Amino acid sequence: MPLIPQSAEGTVYFDRKTRTHRWRCEKTKANGTPCGASLKISGTNVASHEKMHNPNSANSQRQVSLRWPIPCKECGGRLTNKNQMLKHYYRKHEHRGSQEKVFSKYGV
Repeated sequence: MPLIPQSAEGTVYFDRKTRTHRWRCEKTKANGTPCGASLKISGTNVASHEKMHNPNSANSQRQVSLRWPIPCKECGGRLTNKNQMLKHYYRKHEHRGSQEKVFSKYGV
């Protein structure tokens, strides 16, 4: 079983359905609600997830809400923060390229 970073606040448990060991995050989100994310223990999953809770990480900077929802110029979907904007473009419109191209399209 891969090592879990010492800074990780969570518990390891065995998921009978998938028959794998998993890790559940016990940190609190910025809005005060418990995270509760359940991750497969492999590679750098836990370490990558931990970055989400760091207020200085690039992911946290993208989570800041925009002043108002911006409609997607391609399908009209509502985009409320930069992270959601990136996910939307990568998944729905199969965007390949830098995130700056997406952000500059909307002036954010």
